[in-house]
Amino acid sequence: MAVTPASIKARYPEFVSVSDDRVQVFIDEATLQVNPSFFNAATDLATTKLTAHIMSRAITQEEDGGSSDLGNIADMRLGQSQVSFDSALIERSADNEYLSTPYGVEYYALLRRFSGIVGV
Repeated sequence: MAVTPASIKARYPEFVSVSDDRVQVFIDEATLQVNPSFFNAATDLATTKLTAHIMSRAITQEEDGGSSDLGNIADMRLGQSQVSFDSALIERSADNEYLSTPYGVEYYALLRRFSGIVGV
């Protein structure tokens, strides 16, 4: 079975209003990131979850007016324009990125199950 816009919308009906062409763009992006040799029989499941995650983040960013995630900023000053970043947050950003949507949490749980990672 291949991941299609119809299969994404059947699993996650909250995306029914998104055009099939647009959903396909996110499927294509997720497919590039999911290694079939790693997930084996769960490749379609992983691709479905990652597609929903990527799509959700993109739609949320559009709804927020394209604002970027400033979660790694530890300190910001307006006078003299100084910005400090929290390096601990930056180091964990890959994991935190998956935890930013319920779909990413599902994908990350699957990723952990297949890789043997314990904990978050």
